[in-house]
Amino acid sequence: MNDDKKNANIYLDLLNDIRTDQKETRKCVDNLDKKVVLHIQKTEFELQAINKLDEHQNELLGEHIKGVNTLKTWCDEHAQQNDIRFDKLEAPGNWVKGTVKIATVLTGFGGLGYLIMKIFVGI
Repeated sequence: MNDDKKNANIYLDLLNDIRTDQKETRKCVDNLDKKVVLHIQKTEFELQAINKLDEHQNELLGEHIKGVNTLKTWCDEHAQQNDIRFDKLEAPGNWVKGTVKIATVLTGFGGLGYLIMKIFVGI
């Protein structure tokens, strides 16, 4: 009978050890659950911060693009104004070139006329 009591005590001790291990395991699992929940919350806060930074960066990029477009418009307008100025500056030169061409043609006709007169008058 002593052996039966010893075996019963051994089983009770094993059962107590299992319960103790189960309680410790449960505490560890609960702690891990808390850590996971905290990690998820921290990650959510970080993602919200990243989204806010992305929105701010997009706003800055939009302002930059507006500035670049404004500068491009100014540059195009300045180029057009310069083209107009150059046309005005080149106008007298073009008049002179046209006049020289007309004078050259008239001189050629005059020389041809003189030659023809020389030929016919000289005959």
